[in-house]
Amino acid sequence: MKRFNGFVIVLLVSQHALCVEVYEGAESVLLPCSPNVSQVDGVLWKRSSSIVHARKQSGDDLRLQDQRYVNRTSMRSDAPQSGNLSLLLTKPSVSDSDGYTCIARHKGQDLNRTLVPLMVRGPVETESSSVLVEVLVPLGVIVVLAIIFIFFCWKKRRDREGRHESSNQVNLEPLSTSVLKVEVESGAESVQLPFETTADLSEGDKVEWMDRSDMKVHVYQNMSDQPEEQHQAYRGRTHMSEDPLRTGDLSLTLKHPTVRDSNTYSCTISRDGQVLGRKQVELQVKVLKVEVESGAESVQLPFKTTADLSEDDKVEWMDRSDMKVHVYQNMSDQPEEQHQAYRGRTHMSEDPLRTGDLSLTLKHPTVRDSNTYSCTISRDGQVLGRKQVELQVKVLKVEVDSGAESVQLPFKTTADLKDSSLKWLLEESEPSKTVHVFCIDPDVPEEQHQDYRGRTQMSEDPLTTGDLSLTLRHPTVRDSNTYSCRVFYQGLHFLIEKTVQLEVKDGILGEDETINNRRSSFTDPTPLMADQSDQ
Repeated sequence: MKRFNGFVIVLLVSQHALCVEVYEGAESVLLPCSPNVSQVDGVLWKRSSSIVHARKQSGDDLRLQDQRYVNRTSMRSDAPQSGNLSLLLTKPSVSDSDGYTCIARHKGQDLNRTLVPLMVRGPVETESSSVLVEVLVPLGVIVVLAIIFIFFCWKKRRDREGRHESSNQVNLEPLSTSVLKVEVESGAESVQLPFETTADLSEGDKVEWMDRSDMKVHVYQNMSDQPEEQHQAYRGRTHMSEDPLRTGDLSLTLKHPTVRDSNTYSCTISRDGQVLGRKQVELQVKVLKVEVESGAESVQLPFKTTADLSEDDKVEWMDRSDMKVHVYQNMSDQPEEQHQAYRGRTHMSEDPLRTGDLSLTLKHPTVRDSNTYSCTISRDGQVLGRKQVELQVKVLKVEVDSGAESVQLPFKTTADLKDSSLKWLLEESEPSKTVHVFCIDPDVPEEQHQDYRGRTQMSEDPLTTGDLSLTLRHPTVRDSNTYSCRVFYQGLHFLIEKTVQLEVKDGILGEDETINNRRSSFTDPTPLMADQSDQ
């Protein structure tokens, strides 16, 4: 008898499985697979849990190939584009007999599975052995097919319960663990926490954004958002792109960021409770800083928005102590809601809801106005946006050497000071000391503290000229302090305030010597003149 070196294919009706038979010693055997599916971008051949061959559009991926098949498998060069996913196995041996599964994939998802049983028979040398083979082979084939059928049914059941082992091992790319820093200014419409991946994700995966306090910021599961799982601080303020698991864009958009949103956020991808990857993004919401010198006519806290606002919206400026600075509602200002410290000192532009200019002007800022102010836009109790501005009212610093003839504490204003009075005060004393007083009537020196009597002077008619500067004669180190000039209308209503910090530095002479010299320069010359007259 001649040795059989060819192979035969037996078509089985059950489970769409093709049984391929070949004799040991053949050069190769072809395991056919041509599933009727489109958009195939990858194929995976497996024997039980072992990977026989894997191929992507870019070429073979044999990193996890079982050692038994190294340099023994190949596929057509146009697979998987052609749809012919058949596998050529060289030098088949009896130990290769088993069921082989051809898995057609698209973007990490299994599109089709084809079971191809392979039976490798030993070589046939004689007629008697041929007869024996003819008797035993059919029985063996039945047994093998029965085992393969049971295995296939068990495998299919496990797949229905959610198996993703192959995608984890072959196509899932490493996910970034670096921390990305994102900065945005308070008052922006929104900010994006970026996260894009090319990993093979499936519809069963879960995406969860959380902050450093483990509060849930956004949850995406079962192919939809899960707003009921969000912490209330983030509800209605977050959204992700459409179909993120398919596109790989897991970025999160956070609307109306405030300083309180400055945090480190983490996005976790999990599958069946197993973490596949995690991305961290550090968000820094910056506060706009505005500086102005005390005594200025006004300062603006800027806030402009392009949001679509309606006539029913409410605009509310508040300081860090939650005192109401300015309220705009029902298309008009609401001064009765203001805290008394801000009444008559604030205004907004005309028709702010139409123009989107919600900036606030604060008149006559003082050092006490240094604060963090927030502007909140709301509609029917729901916050639409928030802007924060940090105001720093600076104190003017004046330096002079001890021993100088005089020093000026400057203050000039264009404010209307008609029927007003002013008082320069030493701030850092308890109680405060009156340095100089100017009323509609001439100067009132009797209110001055004794340390400053005869040492202060203002320009002529300061309430008319607006030059409220104070000249302090013969400054000493003890005069180093913070001085404030306060202007009142009719002596009752506060109008404006200027703060000046004076630093008198040690001169060449000691202070006591300077004072003595100064006193000697003012010695009454009368006795000396009398002595001269006697001569």
